[in-house]
Amino acid sequence: GGGSVAHKSVSATFKTDLGYLMEAINAADPHFVRCVNPNSQKQAELFENQKAVEQLRCGGVIEAVRMCRESYPSRYSHLDFYGTFNCLCPNVQGADMRQKVSAMMQTLKIDAAKYRLGKSMVLLKREVVDNMERMRAQLLGGRAVVLQNTVRRFIAKRELAQKRDVRRKYASVVKLQSICRRTITRAKYVRMVQAVRLQERKRREEEDRKRQEESAIRSASAAQKAALAQQQDQEAQQQAQVIKQTAHSSRAAVLQGLGGDGESEDDDNDNEVVGYLEDEEKGSKKDNYAVEQPSKSRALTAQDDTAPVSPLCIRIQVHAEGITEALLFHVDLLASAIRQAVMIKDHKSFLKVHPNTFRGQAAIEWLRGHAARALFGSEAEKEKNQQLSRSVALLLGQKLLAVGVFRQVTGSLTKPLEDPNALFRFHEDEKEGPLLNCRSIWFQNAREPLLVVSELLYTMLNLRLKMPEKDLRDSEELNNFTAAAAELQLVNINDLSRIQLLAFFLNAYNLMVLHAHVVRGSLDDSDFKTQKIPFTRDNQYMIAAYNYS
Repeated sequence: GGGSVAHKSVSATFKTDLGYLMEAINAADPHFVRCVNPNSQKQAELFENQKAVEQLRCGGVIEAVRMCRESYPSRYSHLDFYGTFNCLCPNVQGADMRQKVSAMMQTLKIDAAKYRLGKSMVLLKREVVDNMERMRAQLLGGRAVVLQNTVRRFIAKRELAQKRDVRRKYASVVKLQSICRRTITRAKYVRMVQAVRLQERKRREEEDRKRQEESAIRSASAAQKAALAQQQDQEAQQQAQVIKQTAHSSRAAVLQGLGGDGESEDDDNDNEVVGYLEDEEKGSKKDNYAVEQPSKSRALTAQDDTAPVSPLCIRIQVHAEGITEALLFHVDLLASAIRQAVMIKDHKSFLKVHPNTFRGQAAIEWLRGHAARALFGSEAEKEKNQQLSRSVALLLGQKLLAVGVFRQVTGSLTKPLEDPNALFRFHEDEKEGPLLNCRSIWFQNAREPLLVVSELLYTMLNLRLKMPEKDLRDSEELNNFTAAAAELQLVNINDLSRIQLLAFFLNAYNLMVLHAHVVRGSLDDSDFKTQKIPFTRDNQYMIAAYNYS
């Protein structure tokens, strides 16, 4: 009959699997990892100390650690312990390893309660092992330092010896090079000295040769001149003899023709007549020259005396209805008329009072209605429209401002005459203004710039030298000088060269400093010494229609 098949039960299967698991565990070196939940919120980087301690206590970890510390966690065999800590006690002796370990414990004076010595192993507490490890690290570390010191010293000595050898070789090479260079340089110097001496010797020989040639030439020239002079003297003597003989022969012939009685008288009269004729001829030439020269000088003098003085005028081109017309305006007449027409008073602007000022708009309006009536010239057509356009009036006002009839006090800097609040002041009304040489309207053309500034500087120096301690501010001499200095407003410096411009402005600067010190300075020179820059900057001259400080 057929046999039955035996089936494994559940318990048999579990037992078989458990046996396999235990075999795998025993064959391996298991490590158990216990996880600790850091917080109950499941957030990163959040650690709750109390929760972690509770988990460790519940898991028995803290109790296992305490029990481990109470026991002997460190375990060494006798051979491993002796090989590890033998350096602490190198002189211990014993029959076997157990006796040597016991001797080491006694030498290190370790408490008997902190270790247990068995037949094959020694058990120690954690603090004993830590202390022995620290002692061993110190000992081995010190010996390592000594060993490193020795090796480094050996290496340094060897490198120093090599460097000294290299330096010695380098010094030898440098010395050899210096010897070679000195020899070569000395040879070059010797050759150069020889060449210079040879050139000097040749130069001296050439100079001696030239000197001898020049002396020979001078001697020959002197001899030639002496011979020529002697020859000329001889020729002159011969000519004199010839003339004398000719005159004597002609005189004798004349006397023979006249007769014997009237010989002396006629001779004297002849001499007188000849002498008179010669004097008359010479005198006539002199008289003619003397007459011509004064006539020319008188003509020049008369021309200079009657030279026309052209007044200062402004020329403006006006374009209207396809016709271009040139208008000439007399500056003196316009200035006087504007001064009488506008209202000159003390105006207040920005909480400051500006004395003797007028508004530019008033001057422009007057120029529009009345400036054309002041046309320069007697042939102006009176039937034409005398009203000027605003642009022409503005241009005329800008030219008057440019030539220095009046100056701007307040208002816009770009378009001052179009600003209704802009204030202006005539230079005649400048009492404390920066300009020093503007006291009247111009009346004639100026002379040469260098001549004008030189005369003014000479006049100011004479005033300071003659009256050094006198206050010249209200004196007649200073008023005359100020009137003369107004001529600087008309000088033409455009045609001067660079050197002439430099000389002109140097003299003008010195003149300005002296003038400003006389007008607004103190007698003891204290203001000029302490405030030189602002003193010279705040005082100005008008030169060729421009202000200079």
